[in-house]
Amino acid sequence: MNYEKIKILYDKEAKKSDIPAKIGISRSNFDKIIKGEVNPTVESLEKIATYFGKRVGYFFDEPDAGELVGEVKDLQYKQEILNREIKHTKEVISLQKEIIDGYKSREKCEGKKEIG
Repeated sequence: MNYEKIKILYDKEAKKSDIPAKIGISRSNFDKIIKGEVNPTVESLEKIATYFGKRVGYFFDEPDAGELVGEVKDLQYKQEILNREIKHTKEVISLQKEIIDGYKSREKCEGKKEIG
């Protein structure tokens, strides 16, 4: 958890003394949270996030949109490569089946010639 993010949001506020009361957390507990001395409960973290207009994940260094877009593009590229490999593999299997069928037909023809 990134306690610094809570502290930065807190430091930007004009009336700092009102924040813990508005959030519903004791002043001493809130001070310990922003110093990183204690882990907030899920409930407290949700209250803090709501007060500052953030998602809870914001305090856990979730990636920003730019990082996510880059990851999505990378995954799309990898998917394209896999799709090409699958297509190539299917083509190879199809050719192998044709070869096998050719050998089977040839064996049938040669078998009939030997009997007759």
